[in-house]
Amino acid sequence: MNTIRTLRRTALAVAILIGAGSAALALTPHQHQPGATASLSIELDQGRKWATDDSLRAGMNRIRAAVEETLPGVHQGRATPADFRALAGRLQEQVDFVLANCKLPEAADQQLHLVLERMIEGIDTLKAESGQTDGVIAVVEALDAYATAFDHPDWTPLAD
Repeated sequence: MNTIRTLRRTALAVAILIGAGSAALALTPHQHQPGATASLSIELDQGRKWATDDSLRAGMNRIRAAVEETLPGVHQGRATPADFRALAGRLQEQVDFVLANCKLPEAADQQLHLVLERMIEGIDTLKAESGQTDGVIAVVEALDAYATAFDHPDWTPLAD
């Protein structure tokens, strides 16, 4: 299982590097929590949001729901290391689902991979011994970027 996950992450990293010529990460402060964090800047499709498919929408809805469920404990300082690890597992399962099932045109896929890379960074931080709140922030940033750049009917942004 870890070998498959490593291969997926490596493939995702390679895809991101290949697409880096047409899409760049812009580092800017993020408002969810104080401190130095990064926010994504995703290119649009000639000024329009990118189309999505059923698999992408389903996976992103489940990711959003998992984060929303965990946020009150994070904001109140009650989230435990076990809570963060459980969230990481739920998120990784959905990222894997999206990677396996989502079928977007190449240009849209490149932009999506930027979102997923940030999400994977957050998932990795959620599994760490400390700084898990930064992992939640990274995932929220990825969800914000997704909502800004992808056409997902009935998407509801997370409340701050």
